[in-house]
Amino acid sequence: MMLFFMLAVVTPLGGCRAIQHSQILGQDLASAVPALQGLPPSSDFGSAPLPGSTRVFQVRELKRIAAENRIQADFSQDVCFAWSMKPLTRQAIADAITKTLAPRHVQIEILDQSSWPAPEGEICFPRSSMSLEAGGVALWRGYISYASTRRFEIWAKARVLVQETHFMTVEKLVAGQPLTASQLKSEFYNGALTREEPFTSIEQVLGMIPKFDIPAGTMLTRQLLNVPHDIERGDTLTVVAEIGRARVEATCIAEESGRTGSIISVHNARTGRRLRVIVQAKGKAVLAVPDALGLIAEDRRR
Repeated sequence: MMLFFMLAVVTPLGGCRAIQHSQILGQDLASAVPALQGLPPSSDFGSAPLPGSTRVFQVRELKRIAAENRIQADFSQDVCFAWSMKPLTRQAIADAITKTLAPRHVQIEILDQSSWPAPEGEICFPRSSMSLEAGGVALWRGYISYASTRRFEIWAKARVLVQETHFMTVEKLVAGQPLTASQLKSEFYNGALTREEPFTSIEQVLGMIPKFDIPAGTMLTRQLLNVPHDIERGDTLTVVAEIGRARVEATCIAEESGRTGSIISVHNARTGRRLRVIVQAKGKAVLAVPDALGLIAEDRRR
């Protein structure tokens, strides 16, 4: 039977009991009403209220709960529960934005923010929720993660300055050709956050592949480069299949390019079969399905 309850919008807790989890349990009612100490602690009495609201158990409902649990008690007043709320501090918001942008060295100035109280929990501002304006001013739409699976939406407007090393091209980069150190120079940057995400260490850049020709004097960002493939189309690779203790290997030709973990098509020239494999490393792959015969049996359709 569904319990009867009322929801009322409130700002302060008033005389309500603070709740810190998503369900109201027997232990919560017993703590609020000593006469209900006999309730099983883990009994579920329905969802906790949303932040800013209350859940009220009226006297008649408390009497019913007591009767169903064979508890003799008398009740003279209702009991209510509300989520514990507190104002967001600018420092907490700045710390959350700094965490999002890590490991970049940033300075955060909060210009405006959510004014309503919020539940306690982890403050999150995903990169994807940022809308960047001129001068490094960004509008962030975030949330507070609370009660394991619940989210409370918040927002903030902040000016973000960064101090980091950027890498510039000293010559034209050709699409598809891996980058070398001689093609780059480093420059220290101290200024507003940019829409593009730059590379900030030489280790991040070396070996990357330009998506297209890039002129000299260009700052390298993640939007311009690709991670090189572990397998290129036309490469020869060893494909392995294991079923129980049996292990079969065969040499195949890649019909697609791919990185570690991706699934590509290969051609076994000896059997004439085309197979789907999972790239494990440069020159190595395993069958995407446990079919060792796919490596040794000829294609009867030929």
